[in-house]
Formats: sequence, C-alpha cells, structure tokens
Amino acid sequence: MFTLERTYKDFLGQERTEKFYFNFTSAELVAMRWSVNGGLEKQIEDMIAKQDGVQIMQTIRRLILEAYGEPSLDGREFLKSEEISKRFACTQAYSDLFMELVTDPAKAANFINSLIPDELKEEAAKAQREAVKNGKLPNFNSEA
Repeated sequence: MFTLERTYKDFLGQERTEKFYFNFTSAELVAMRWSVNGGLEKQIEDMIAKQDGVQIMQTIRRLILEAYGEPSLDGREFLKSEEISKRFACTQAYSDLFMELVTDPAKAANFINSLIPDELKEEAAKAQREAVKNGKLPNFNSEA
C-alpha cells in the first residue's frame, strides 16, 4: 500500500489536506495482467507506441480507481468497492491526480510503479528495463 497526501480545494472552496490510499495485491496484479489478450504490459506498450491518448487515459483512470481503497482500522484489510471508488472519483483530489498523471508520463510511471507490491518490484523493474532497451517503452527515469 502507498499513501498520497494531497492538498486541494473542495467544491465549497475549502482547502483540504487528506491522505489517499492505493494498493494492489500480487493476486490482483496477476489477474489484471491477464485480463486483456497478450497481457497488460503488451497493451500498455502498444498504446504508448501508438500514442493512443484515449486508451492511455482510460488505463490511468482504471488503475487509479481499482487501486484506491481504505485500510481497515486494524490494518488487516484494504477495503475496496465500487462505492468507495465512486466516492473518490467525485472529488477534486481525484481530478487533480488524474490530470497530473495524464499530462506527465514520468509521474504516471512513478504512480504505476508505486502500485507494485514489494515482492513483484524486481520482476517489474527487469521487465521495464527490457522494454526500454528494446524501444517498446520510453525511458522515464535514468535508472532504467
């Protein structure tokens, strides 16, 4: 799980600072990976190569809303539901985050990398390095 602390103005003009929580378990990522033909990585590579803005925006929206949730008070659960996602999607904080990610590829890449559980980070980093090396993804950070 990772936390974003954001300051934004709500719809009544009040400035708010809140923490927002995002998480994917390894099981969720594996299911998402194979939810599209050829795998999610291939789909992302294709949309970047084609510069398909509509599909890029849809994918970023999907990742934000599917990762968003609320940790239980005892920390045993990370609660997600359509209702929880809808509530977040109706906030200015979501709008600000979405706009930031669709207009800045480096921030989008960092956000996506933050969603990867620790146990999968090395595998993901290796796949990203290979994709950059093979010209399938742009190099968004100097460590790749």
